[in-house]
Amino acid sequence: MTLPFVVGTGVRLHMVSGGMVRPRGSMIYDPSGRDWPKCSLLIASRGKEVRKATPDEYEGAPKHFLGKNHVIQAARIDYPSKTVSDWEKIGLVKRVDYIRGGTKAPGGFRHSIHKPRGVYRLLHGVLNFVSGGKKPAVLRKRERFYRLDLPDGCIVDDRGIVYP
Repeated sequence: MTLPFVVGTGVRLHMVSGGMVRPRGSMIYDPSGRDWPKCSLLIASRGKEVRKATPDEYEGAPKHFLGKNHVIQAARIDYPSKTVSDWEKIGLVKRVDYIRGGTKAPGGFRHSIHKPRGVYRLLHGVLNFVSGGKKPAVLRKRERFYRLDLPDGCIVDDRGIVYP
């Protein structure tokens, strides 16, 4: 079972309209899409009941992302509503800065939306042509939570936020 895991902390969201949003908490990704939509990153404060994760909880995507020697903690999160209409739209995001933990590739990362690198540059052009244009990355807020909704086809993997 692949569980949601922290992609980064110290999140800064650079808005298309100018300015920056610095939400408190960790950016959480659910690769299964079971607990939280797959192309949506939840930014939330640390959960309740923090403890050391079991080996089963650390298998799969979290282990590939954070590194096999990293000691992680597990926490219970009370997820807010998944329904987009329950959230207030803040605006469109052009860049995400975050600090990645773990032992695999720790440090500061910067991801510009719709500016892919490598083979994704070609894929990006084809996908935009087929889907009718670039779809935005939208920041929304509800109570103390933020969510960054990435376009369908997003890729978040052991390299971090990869696409769009």
